[in-house]
Amino acid sequence: MDRHGGRKGGEKGGEKGGGKDSGISPLSIARKLHKRQERPSFRLSREGRLFFLTKTLGELIITLLYNTVTSLHLSLWRIFMEDFQPHSDTLDRIRKSALSEFQEKGYQAASLRNIVKEAGVTTGAFYGYFKSKEELFSALVEKEYREMRDHYRKVQEDFSLLPLERQRAEMKKVSEDCLEWMLRYAFENLEIFRLILLKSDGTPYSHLVDDMVETEERSTEDFLSLSEKHGYQKPEINPLLKHSLTTGLFSSFTELIIHDIPYEEALRCLLQLQRFYTAGWRELLGEAMLPREGGDTKNAKGTKK
Repeated sequence: MDRHGGRKGGEKGGEKGGGKDSGISPLSIARKLHKRQERPSFRLSREGRLFFLTKTLGELIITLLYNTVTSLHLSLWRIFMEDFQPHSDTLDRIRKSALSEFQEKGYQAASLRNIVKEAGVTTGAFYGYFKSKEELFSALVEKEYREMRDHYRKVQEDFSLLPLERQRAEMKKVSEDCLEWMLRYAFENLEIFRLILLKSDGTPYSHLVDDMVETEERSTEDFLSLSEKHGYQKPEINPLLKHSLTTGLFSSFTELIIHDIPYEEALRCLLQLQRFYTAGWRELLGEAMLPREGGDTKNAKGTKK
């Protein structure tokens, strides 16, 4: 009995023990190891955790700052562009307002504040087009000023390249054609030239008459020097007298522009003015332009004007 019982007990124990052992099979062990490999244990040090936390906060702050600045920039740009639009009439309104302000007060007394107010634009919109009051005035008159000045210079330069015989023969016609063109161009742009002649003090454009006088004096001197080389006596004329006569011609010319008279009447006055100055130059230079003794008498005919 004991022996059988012990055996049976041993068999039971073995069965139980075998059952327990069968739960820990090589396959189950392998599965557990595989799962551990799939989920590796990784722990950061204190310094590592602090580093990643700082990095994350820094990136967040930078992102917030970037978004804030971008949003502010876009808002300001929209406000600015309300006035500064390439296809709007903003520039035309500024120019029109400026022309009125300069005509009324002149360049020096004109106020940018009034110009901007009358144009109905912001100061920011104004500075989107012009840097200063001087630049604004230049934008109004530069084209016409240069056209007038450069045309007169070109006529004088072309004339100086002609042979002396042609200069003497064509002088009167060249002078008449040039002055008539200048008068016509001035009347075609009357507001601008009245601005130049009457309201430009304090700007480089106030010297239009001085510039033309200087060009004319240089041209006259070149003509007299060329005549002397061809055997004519060079007249001794006081430089101040020559300057006064030339300045008088161009000052009289500008009077025809700044006064309210019709173009046809201004043209008649211009032709009479030119005849007056031509006669004066002939009287002044007539005897002095005779050829020197032994000089080139072949071309010793004609006078300066």
